Amino acid sequence: MPQRRDPFGSALAAIRHQLIVGQHAPGAPLSITELARELKLSPTPVREALAHLAGEGLAEERRGQGFFSPQLDSERLVEMFDLHRLYVSAALAAPWRLVENSEDLGAGEGGFEPDVGDAARRLFSCLVGRARNETLSIAYQRIAERLAPIGRAEIRAGLQDVAVVAEMTDRLRVGDQAGLAELLGAYYGPRREAASELVKALRSARPREYIPDIV
Repeated sequence: MPQRRDPFGSALAAIRHQLIVGQHAPGAPLSITELARELKLSPTPVREALAHLAGEGLAEERRGQGFFSPQLDSERLVEMFDLHRLYVSAALAAPWRLVENSEDLGAGEGGFEPDVGDAARRLFSCLVGRARNETLSIAYQRIAERLAPIGRAEIRAGLQDVAVVAEMTDRLRVGDQAGLAELLGAYYGPRREAASELVKALRSARPREYIPDIV
């Protein structure tokens, strides 16, 4: 079997995906040994990938203990929602062109994705992209990835606000920046209020079996 040309890139992409989809519960240990076995890679690129992800805030490195999925409590989650809103608001304040068609938002025939959480992520990503600010885009992408695992918990908490996301999509499509800005409160408010419930839902997910690293 030919050796992979970029084991670091493979490890980075695979572990990033696991963290974004919530495969690891908040605070769960990320075993280099187990991940290397699972990804059929040597420990070195896995360790390097985890160190890289720790630099982005998608993982945590604890001296003498190894790597972990980021800890999360309601206060930190509220701060993350507020930071996400700050970046979206900054993008709204920048000059941007109209959305020419539904495909720009990844929308389907009904106007937007049936998965409202996915529709909102596409909408915000589309909006930030139109600000044409690379620094803002990078910062936004990082907080969006850290919030991504919350999506399933939002569904269980009944935060699939179809009407709000649909109206935001319409406002973006016609270039109504002021109207869209007013709707942000209706989107973020319920999430801030449900922060404790969302964290509890994430923690209740079945943890992966932990295999300690061999030092």
